[in-house]
Amino acid sequence: MVFFKELPLQFCSGCTKMTASQGLCEECWTQIQFITQPICRKCGMQLPYALEVCEFCFKNKQYYSFDKLRSAIKYDKVTKKLIMKFKNYHDFSLLPIFARWLSIIIKDIHVDYIIPIPLHWIRLWWRGYNQALIISQALQKIISVPILLDVLQRNKYTFSQSFFKKSERLKNVENIFSIHNYEILRNKTIVLIDDVTTTKATFNAASRVFKSTINCNIVCLSIAQTY
Repeated sequence: MVFFKELPLQFCSGCTKMTASQGLCEECWTQIQFITQPICRKCGMQLPYALEVCEFCFKNKQYYSFDKLRSAIKYDKVTKKLIMKFKNYHDFSLLPIFARWLSIIIKDIHVDYIIPIPLHWIRLWWRGYNQALIISQALQKIISVPILLDVLQRNKYTFSQSFFKKSERLKNVENIFSIHNYEILRNKTIVLIDDVTTTKATFNAASRVFKSTINCNIVCLSIAQTY
């Protein structure tokens, strides 16, 4: 008589179907749209043609305070479900995959420090964790770069950006950040990390504080970006 060991059940994080390994099933993998070249060298938007920058960045050269922004995947109804499970429901099953994606898109960039976009203490208390910090810690395991938690501070509580239109989102994040203990960052390359970028307003607000205070290079990094 042959006895079989009981195998642990694995479920797809996207559709919850049983799968051979932890993560995503083949069907859900095929629905993810990765952001590939050509992309705008400034804001990271995927371009239809091989251009240096997108039309917006070409016409508004001083609009973004960061040096470059990069994201791994497009934010749509498929990827939104994956990220919301991670962000709001403590589902960290895809975290190693998220971190690997981010490590790939910055593999040619020298990075000195990682700084996660901070939450206001009220939102941190409500959620229980900062998703940007969780991503940063997973990425750190791959690229072995120090994480700084005492530099960027969120001073003002704001409602979630998802409640606002684009023009309102810009105003919602005005003057919400301050920086401290920043001398270590002089002439260094910093990676700011968040889960999703939509209008880029949060990244821009944080970058503006750094750029107005100290000379440094800022690369913004997110799992997904809206189109």
